[in-house]
Amino acid sequence: MQDTNITKEIPDHFQSIEEAAEFWDTHSLADYEEHLSDVEEIQTDTKEITYEFEGFDHFIVDLGKELGTQVFALAQREDLTVNELIQIWVKEKLAELIK
Repeated sequence: MQDTNITKEIPDHFQSIEEAAEFWDTHSLADYEEHLSDVEEIQTDTKEITYEFEGFDHFIVDLGKELGTQVFALAQREDLTVNELIQIWVKEKLAELIK
């Protein structure tokens, strides 16, 4: 009988988020414990991140607790979702800047 639990080597680089997701959807992190290491500090300065926008239609923006709370409260007051409110703001600002 053939062993179906053979652990596949982790690719050095994934071509896309979808490719990484597909890999981890079909593999268990528990099988790769020897590759894991403790994280001392998490880098949260998104200014250093370069984005490739081709094919992306969703973005994560870290507003922080205070600003996020204010945006959430305003969205509720306006009977909108946070997503809808931010889309309105971005569209308005782009229209203003493109003029």
